Amino acid sequence: MRGTLKKNQQREESMMQKKSGSTVIVLFLAMCFSVACKTDTSSSLVGKWKSDSESWEFKSDKKFERNNEIGIPLTGTYSVDGENVVLKFDPRNEMSEAPEPLKVKIVIKGNEMSLNDGQRKSTYKRE
Repeated sequence: MRGTLKKNQQREESMMQKKSGSTVIVLFLAMCFSVACKTDTSSSLVGKWKSDSESWEFKSDKKFERNNEIGIPLTGTYSVDGENVVLKFDPRNEMSEAPEPLKVKIVIKGNEMSLNDGQRKSTYKRE
């Protein structure tokens, strides 16, 4: 009887170790996926994007330039924060609509990007 009890305890310990190992693997994979998604958004943002009324260029050095339909440029720097891009406008922009940093939700699917600042959503195509 003692032998059976000991074997049952060993099986339970073995199962608990397997469950703990599985949990660690799942957490590790989730962390890797999270980091990969963040990097992917940042790198896939780089390039030129155009709509009917304006264009954006996000450069690999974390600088951007936006031109509206009449050609007035806004420049600055950007950073990616999860699902958002944070735009910091250069102080020398005479027509800067948002002198304070602006946090905008960004979604990139293939060659289409959408920006949503909470007041309007704009969609752009990669050039």
